[in-house]
Formats: sequence, C-alpha cells, structure tokens
Amino acid sequence: MFYLKELHRVGQPGAMLFLTFHGRRAAQRAKDEDRIGTMLAIPRSSIVEAYSAMLRGHFSFTRYDTNSPATDGYEYGVTFTRDNWIRQQCGALFTIVNMVPGAIYDFQDIVALQRM
Repeated sequence: MFYLKELHRVGQPGAMLFLTFHGRRAAQRAKDEDRIGTMLAIPRSSIVEAYSAMLRGHFSFTRYDTNSPATDGYEYGVTFTRDNWIRQQCGALFTIVNMVPGAIYDFQDIVALQRM
C-alpha cells in the first residue's frame, strides 16, 4: 500500500497509471508449467504452496531460489496477488479503468488506473 499511496501522491488528478501484477493466471501457470517455475527460479514445492496460500488469502510472497551475491540481504521474489486485493487496494485511491488477467504474455495481469 505504501507504493500505491506514493503513486497517488505524486500523480496529478486524471493521470493514468498502468500496473502489472502476478495474479491468479501467473500463479496457475507457474504451478502447472515447469518452465515457468524454472524461469522464476522458484522450486516447484514453493510455487505450489504459494498458489495455495494466495487462494486462502489476498496474496503470497515467495522468495527466489538463488545464491547470487546480488540478492544477499534482500527479499527478492514473486508476489502472487488475487483480484480482490487489487480491486480493494487500488480502488481505494484510484478509479479502476480496466483490469485484464493474463494480458501480458498470458501471464501477468495489467490494471489501468486513473488518479481521482
């Protein structure tokens, strides 16, 4: 919510904002397609758990499975987010113009928002 509030603060009324999220479609593909899990660098068991956790709640964060020094001390990963959380959080600060699940490569959701 911090970043949404900041985008709202710096945006002028009427400004358009386009955000992408890893929603249900991305989580489903990551769970069902081995190549997606490999691309995300997340073990299959972690993806299955993240998918289940997302369905039980609003979102689920899963850390990348990497030993890269670039990620030391940082929590890099993927957050799978449900539509209801996006509508609730984004809708509190912006008008949701459109929301298209899997719009980017049949993977990421795109949300078009307008600053109130």
